[in-house]
Amino acid sequence: MVGFIDAVKTCALKKPFNFRDRAPRAEYWWYMLALMILSVIVNILILVPIVGAILYLVFSIFSFITTLSAAARRLHDIDRTAWWLVAPYGVLILGMIVMLLAAALSADFLTSIAGIIFIVGGLIFIVLLIFFVLPGTRGPNRFGPDPNGLALATPNVSEQATPESQSSPAQPANPGAQIPGSDGDFTKIEK
Repeated sequence: MVGFIDAVKTCALKKPFNFRDRAPRAEYWWYMLALMILSVIVNILILVPIVGAILYLVFSIFSFITTLSAAARRLHDIDRTAWWLVAPYGVLILGMIVMLLAAALSADFLTSIAGIIFIVGGLIFIVLLIFFVLPGTRGPNRFGPDPNGLALATPNVSEQATPESQSSPAQPANPGAQIPGSDGDFTKIEK
């Protein structure tokens, strides 16, 4: 399990421009908490005339880039493409264009269409939030290995079935052996 300090080190120092790998839930959400705390501090420091404004600008650019990279890696962890991050903004920009056209042409029907487009954009933001909360795919996916180090349990096919192990099909060959996580409790899985 990724802790607060590890998440900040990974997202801010080790992988601030990494848009390719995977990020587990804990890494993403701990980093979002760290950015929220830092944004409160930076917003207080903005009261200092010049230094506050420079600090705010640097923090804004840095947090924007690292948030995008962490979000892209989080989407990769659930086997989704990072293009999902562009979708709500594209829809909202389209809504703004339709809204400007409605204002220029004084067309009420275009205003209604722009409102519908804004609602769709908001719904896409909700879908993204749901994606960020979902657990990552276990084992490797098309974006890389499992960041939690959990591999799918696969049966050992090299063992040949013997007549003794086939005597009772209702009983497993080794009743004490259980696939890790098959009971739904993934906290018992050792790394």
